[in-house]
Amino acid sequence: MDLLDHLKEGGALARYPMHMPGHKRNTALCGMPNPYAFDVTEVEGTDNLYEPEEVLLAMQRRAARLWGSKTAHLLINGSTGGLLAAIRASTRAGDEILVARNCHQSVYHALMLCRLRPVYLLPQEVPGYSFCGAVRACEVEKALSAHPAIRTVVITSPTYEGICSDVAAIAEVVHRHGGVLIVDEAHGAHLGFDPHFPQSAVTQGADLVVQSLHKTLPALTQTALLHRCSDRVTAEALRRNLRIFGSSSPSYVLMASADQCFTLLERERKSLFSAYFERLRRFYQAASRWKQLHLLREEETGASFDPGKLVISCRRTNCTGTELARTLRERFFVETEMATLDTVLAMTSIADTDEGFDRLLSALDAIDQTLSPGEERASLPHQLPVRCLFPFEAEECPHESVSLRLAPGRICAELLRAYPPGIPVFAPGEVLTKELLEALCREQEAGIAVIGSEGDFPHTVRVCKRIDEV
Repeated sequence: MDLLDHLKEGGALARYPMHMPGHKRNTALCGMPNPYAFDVTEVEGTDNLYEPEEVLLAMQRRAARLWGSKTAHLLINGSTGGLLAAIRASTRAGDEILVARNCHQSVYHALMLCRLRPVYLLPQEVPGYSFCGAVRACEVEKALSAHPAIRTVVITSPTYEGICSDVAAIAEVVHRHGGVLIVDEAHGAHLGFDPHFPQSAVTQGADLVVQSLHKTLPALTQTALLHRCSDRVTAEALRRNLRIFGSSSPSYVLMASADQCFTLLERERKSLFSAYFERLRRFYQAASRWKQLHLLREEETGASFDPGKLVISCRRTNCTGTELARTLRERFFVETEMATLDTVLAMTSIADTDEGFDRLLSALDAIDQTLSPGEERASLPHQLPVRCLFPFEAEECPHESVSLRLAPGRICAELLRAYPPGIPVFAPGEVLTKELLEALCREQEAGIAVIGSEGDFPHTVRVCKRIDEV
């Protein structure tokens, strides 16, 4: 069976997509012609993504006008390529860098590739949930005062769950210390287009902002933007690194999809976002009748919040998040984005339909009536592991694989993370602890994918060899 047959027969296309990409397979809104007919390369008249002079230059200027940046660079390998380029353009090998600990794995890959020395910043805890909240400006101030050599700061806002940091306040602190602020806004390309949603980091003082068009807007997977919002990073440094980390054969199908997305925003964003927020308003109102399930709301986060991220909690019920996601999939034909031990994340966008929202709500209403109170489950501790080596040092040193029984106390040599969202629990160079390893095992047993570089968790973990063994 080939991939196309597998997608059709496996049922993925039959379930309503409460997950990315943001086009939601809504062909009535954002249909494209046969992609094979438009799959070309850099020939006369098609321009060149990395040296744009004609249609692609005009397209990127449209994006800059839409979001309000100085320049916008189109990405065809997702936010990952943009983050790698942004971090390398803003740093030199050996630099210290301040990194919010809830950053995506691509940021950690940049730390290793660029041989950087991270100082990790743990965002706020969200009471009752196992994910991180906002980064506080006062904590950034404290870290930069303690590490005056830092010139680059990387944060994620909004988070996977939609929690936004006060980017304006953080930018003021970073700039006062002479630094550059990079914001991973992969989940916030739709922000700033409607007053019911938070503002984009592009207009809040960040220097470089990376957005995934495909996550929350009607565009094909892998389409993204890197916005340059100030002159603190030179245009040439950014272009040079985009050439390094971007494919030399960019897909014109993907770029045309992004172009269609821009046109849709230019022409219809007011009506689309108005209808979208009304669907969300009705959903939040209806969710207040649940007896066992709970829908995360802005007042619980202690920060600005994207209401389009529906975080459904089954904490203290007799159902886990993975069980809830499975029931939605198998009984009600709704596929959600992510499940944790206690939550399910449903991602929405302007391309969603009334039918899609109604199906999710009806399913959750029905499930809620079958649930009963249960014992609270232990979640991942909100803490930073002890670091002994920088990630690039741990990655480059001799290593071995050991069983979990022998792993506590050893130095991790890989990224250990639940995927999605791809945020490391252990980064290379950190001391493995029994408590966090057991928490990862509980997640794995509950059906959450926990992966490392070796792909053999929970049987073995890759660790640095001891000095006396090298």
